[in-house]
Amino acid sequence: MTQAALEQVRADDSKLAGEHLPPTNSATPPNRKNHRLTKKEMAAVRGIQREVAENEGIVLGWCFINAQRAAMCASMYGCELLYHEGFFHKPDERIKHAWNTLNGKLVDLSSPMPVEEVYRHPSFISAYETTGTYTGDQVGEAMLKSGGFYWFNDPDPTEVSMMP
Repeated sequence: MTQAALEQVRADDSKLAGEHLPPTNSATPPNRKNHRLTKKEMAAVRGIQREVAENEGIVLGWCFINAQRAAMCASMYGCELLYHEGFFHKPDERIKHAWNTLNGKLVDLSSPMPVEEVYRHPSFISAYETTGTYTGDQVGEAMLKSGGFYWFNDPDPTEVSMMP
């Protein structure tokens, strides 16, 4: 996906969420009204989960690694997962977190809530705050430059990320 196409997705997502957001940010998740994954999307997500789990496993507490790996392998399943960094809000906490979206729908492989159940919990969905959004290609390019996984938009490098 080109940068112009990504900006258009962000603009469209902002309209869907009824929010006006700057072009460097996107609503999270942008499609709150229809968040249920289609059968085709769910099949792709299950394939991506298997791929991530088979390589090194889904690592609890390493949300940014899980989400980056998912974003990079999504094209093998005919889709594009956007990689998001930001925060998950609990009643008394703001936790650094990373996740994906597929067609504007939340896909959080590090969450204890099964992907197929998320759409039933609007309060859970609205707890996500994005500070940066990246395509799978951008994740791959950054990995080649850095030689590994890291936070792209780390607001506090000393803060430990945790699952929501």
